[in-house]
Amino acid sequence: MRLRGLIVARILGICLFAHLAAYAEDQTRRIAVGVDPALELLGAVQMLSHSKDVPEGFVYHQTPSALKAREHFLALRDHRAVSLNDALDAKAFDYKRRSDVLLRLTPPPTLGPRELVPDMFIQLAGGKSKLEQWLAGLRDFAKDSSFHDFFKKYKEDLIPTTGVFAAAVEKMDYIGKIEQYTGLPFNGQYSILL
Repeated sequence: MRLRGLIVARILGICLFAHLAAYAEDQTRRIAVGVDPALELLGAVQMLSHSKDVPEGFVYHQTPSALKAREHFLALRDHRAVSLNDALDAKAFDYKRRSDVLLRLTPPPTLGPRELVPDMFIQLAGGKSKLEQWLAGLRDFAKDSSFHDFFKKYKEDLIPTTGVFAAAVEKMDYIGKIEQYTGLPFNGQYSILL
């Protein structure tokens, strides 16, 4: 039982580009898999990085869709958002923590407050001023790159991948495992980075 709980807890910490949201609807347990625009924006900025210090958790896969995204954004490799992202401490404010901050905000280009950003993340980013500068850079990148238009087309390319992943997740009954481990019924929505 404890090992199963540790496995479930580890699953909650895995980080890639996909955004997993779980919902409980009408007594039906289901996990909906989708692509989060804020995380894709961060991925676009990160893949243009000039820094040798890659934040832990960031993986650049050379898939056709990733290569297409890189080609689209390459002209912005010297954008302020890239240098602000590179200036953050790659170990302290790693990719998972950066993603966690973005999941607490509204979608780009606004990236406005939606949920509380813990003080710990603010400090790991180098303080409130550095965090705000980084977010301002991401907002500017989203506008300057016409990210919204790109994302609408790009997420269509990811449907086959998210479909395969969704089918695998459905078979695993993660919600049942969480309910069994906690002893509580699932009532709500949780965001999990994969």
